[in-house]
Amino acid sequence: MTTTFVDQRDIQKIGGVAARFPSAYVVGEILRDANAYSVLDVTYGKGRFYVVYRPKLLVGADPKKWDWIVEPDEFYEVPVWRVAEVFNGEADVVVCDPPQWNMGVRYRRRGEYGYIVGTPELIVRCAVEVARRVNATYLLLHFNRLIELPIERDVRMRWAARYLYSEKPRVSHYMLYRV
Repeated sequence: MTTTFVDQRDIQKIGGVAARFPSAYVVGEILRDANAYSVLDVTYGKGRFYVVYRPKLLVGADPKKWDWIVEPDEFYEVPVWRVAEVFNGEADVVVCDPPQWNMGVRYRRRGEYGYIVGTPELIVRCAVEVARRVNATYLLLHFNRLIELPIERDVRMRWAARYLYSEKPRVSHYMLYRV
């Protein structure tokens, strides 16, 4: 396993879209390194992960259709546990970024972060099953804890607090698992 530590502010210093979408910069680097031709994102939201790197085939699924930043090639308005029923293809990578996995944090600016159907644990468990059913090589998971799959890469991004008196640094894990 490879572990990389990055700081949001260092990414934003690059400028351009990296300044506005630092998580897309991290996800793009991981997908490029994984040679992701086709991606199935089971928690698509607005598609902000794909601003920096857009795979040739991008399929999204979410319980609600949002105003997209990056439009997918195909979209299914279903929760994660129904994706395998409606998507009849294969993907190199399945991406999962479950909403509300930081308990007690309110997401006022982004409605897609607070809209949840099921629990974060259920969403992750179903994403693993979807990855297996679509013959994905990898699962890219943005979550706050490890799951029981062989992990290839863990990118830990330190987020700059927007508050003057933040108790501890916030760290996001972008983990690439072999399915």
